Amino acid sequence: MLLRQKFQKSIQFKLTTLFLLILLPLVSVSLFGNQMSQSILKRQIGDRVHASILTSVGYLDLIVQNVGQMSFLISTDKNVNEVLSRITKEISSESLYELRKVQQQFSAIINVNPMVQEMSVLHGSTGNALSYETGIVHVDHVYEQPWYQEAVRANGAMIIYVPDPQVRRIQPYWKEDRIYFIRIMDPYNLESQEKDLVITAIAKSALMDIVEPLIPSNKTELSLSYKGKPVIVQSASEQSDESKLFSHSSGQMASGWELTIKQQEQEILKSNYQIRDFTYVIMLVSILLAFSISIFVYSGISKPLFRLSSQMKQVSIGNLNAFVQHQRQDELGYVMNTFNTMVSTQKQLIEDGYEKELHLAKSQFRLLQSQINPHFLYNTLDCIYTVSEEHDVHEVSEMVMNLANFFRVSLGKGRETFTVEETLEHLMYYIRIQQIRLLDRFTVNVTVQPEARKVPLLRLLLQPLIENAIVHGLEKVAGKGALTLTITLEEQRLHIVIQDTGIGLKEDALDALQEELAKIGEGQANMLVREEQSTSVQFFALKNVKSRLKLFYGEQADLGIESIAGEGTNVTVMLPVNSNSAEKAQIQIHESEA
Repeated sequence: MLLRQKFQKSIQFKLTTLFLLILLPLVSVSLFGNQMSQSILKRQIGDRVHASILTSVGYLDLIVQNVGQMSFLISTDKNVNEVLSRITKEISSESLYELRKVQQQFSAIINVNPMVQEMSVLHGSTGNALSYETGIVHVDHVYEQPWYQEAVRANGAMIIYVPDPQVRRIQPYWKEDRIYFIRIMDPYNLESQEKDLVITAIAKSALMDIVEPLIPSNKTELSLSYKGKPVIVQSASEQSDESKLFSHSSGQMASGWELTIKQQEQEILKSNYQIRDFTYVIMLVSILLAFSISIFVYSGISKPLFRLSSQMKQVSIGNLNAFVQHQRQDELGYVMNTFNTMVSTQKQLIEDGYEKELHLAKSQFRLLQSQINPHFLYNTLDCIYTVSEEHDVHEVSEMVMNLANFFRVSLGKGRETFTVEETLEHLMYYIRIQQIRLLDRFTVNVTVQPEARKVPLLRLLLQPLIENAIVHGLEKVAGKGALTLTITLEEQRLHIVIQDTGIGLKEDALDALQEELAKIGEGQANMLVREEQSTSVQFFALKNVKSRLKLFYGEQADLGIESIAGEGTNVTVMLPVNSNSAEKAQIQIHESEA
C-alpha cells in the first residue's frame, strides 16, 4: 500500500520503477544464459575429461599387458625354470654362471622396453632372488610375506604391489618410486607347493607421464588404482569443499585399472566466471544508469515544475510580476510560455479594471461631495432666512461672513486633503454659524494632540458628523447642550471622537443604523449612496461619510457610533496614518498656493 501511494505521488519513484521493470527481462535473460552456459561448459568439459581418462586408462592397460607378456615369457621360459630348480640355499660357482645368463636375458628384455626398470626372479624354497640391478638378494621368511601369498593365490595371474614405507624400511630392496608386477613361475605346474616368482618393476614417473596431462592445476585430485588397490594418489595442495568438486571416473575397467580425477568447480568454470562477473558488472552499470537516467529525467521535469509552482504561488498572493525565466523549447517551455502570457494578460486586465475602478471612485467621490455641499447650503440659507426674520444687522452679517469663509475653505482650490489644523478652522466657521442660529444653546470643546495637527485629513469628512450632532442632537434639546471634539494620534492611527449631549437615538434606531453601516465595506464602497435609499436623513450622511472613508483610506479606516436615548451620541472615526502623509499634504498645499 505504501509503495502504491509512493508510486502515485512521486514521479521520480515512478520513473525509476519503470526503468527497472524494463531492465528486469534483460537481467533475467542474462542470468538464465549464464546458468545455461555453465551447464553446457560442465557437460562439455566432463565429456572431454572422461574421454581423456578412457584414453589414458587404455594406454595404461597396454603397458600392463606388455609388462604381463614379458613377465609371462620369463615365467614360462624352460631354461629359467630349470636354473631356479637347481638353486640351493648356498649358491655354487656353477649356479652363478647360469644365473648370470638369466641376468643377461633380463637385460635384453629391459633394453627392448625402456619403461621396465627392474626384473628379478625369486626362488621360493630358499628365499634367494636374482635381480637385474643388484644380483642375488635374500628375502627372509618369504612364505610369510603378504605379497608372496597373494601372488600364489592368483594362480598365475599378475598382481601389482606398491610397498608402503614400513615395508621399505624392513626390506630395502623395494624402491619407493617403483610399481611391482608379480606372478608365479611355471604357471602350468600348479601342483608344486613351493612357488617361484617373477617380479617386474616399472617407474611411477612413467605412469605419471601418462596421467599428468589430465591434471590442469595443483588443486586437482588424482587417484589411480589397480583392482581396487591404489597405485598413484595425488592430493590437492589446498583443501576445498567436497560439494564443489567436479568428479570424473573411468570406472574399473576390464583390465583392472580405475582412474578418478576431482577438479574444483572454480577451475573448470574459470572462463565462465569471467563472463558471469562481466555480466554482473553490466547489470550493475545498467541499474546505476537506470537510477541516473531517472534522476536526470526527473530533474529535467521537476525543476521547471517547481519554478512554475513557485511563480504560481507568487501570483496567488498578488505578485503579477512573477514571470518564469527560461530558454526551453520543449513542451515544458510551451507551458511556461503559456503561464507567462496568462500572467501578463491577467496583469493587464487587473490594471485596466483598477484604472476603471479608480475613475469610478473619483466620480463617486465628487458625487458624494456634490450631495453633501448643496444639502448644507440649503440648510444654511434657511438658517440665515430665519435669523434675518428675528434679528437685525449684527447676527445676519456674522453668519454671512462665516458662511463665506466656510465655502471659501470648502472649495479648497482643488485639494482633496487638509491638515487637522485646517479642518478644525473650517469646522469652526460652520459651528459658529450654528451657534448663532441656535442662539448659543450649546458650547464647543475642542482637544487636539499636538502631534496630530499636521496629519492630513480628507476634505469635508467631519462636517457632516458635526452637522448631525447639532441638527439631529443638540438642536432638539430644550436646555443648553455641549459639543466635544477630541483628536489624538496613537500607533499610526488617528482617533477622532465627536460627542454631543443631544437627544440620542432609540435602541431600535441605533441597531438599524449600525446594520446599515456594517454593510459598507471596502468591497461595497464603490456603490453610490443615494438619499432616497436611506431610511433617514442622518443615516444618509453617516453612510456617505463611511463610503468616503473606505474609498479614500481603505479597509483599515472605520466609523463607529454609540448612542443612548436622552443622553447623547458618540461618533468615533479611526484612520490609518502613513509616515509620508504630512509631507504629501504640505506638497499639495504648496502646489495649490502656486
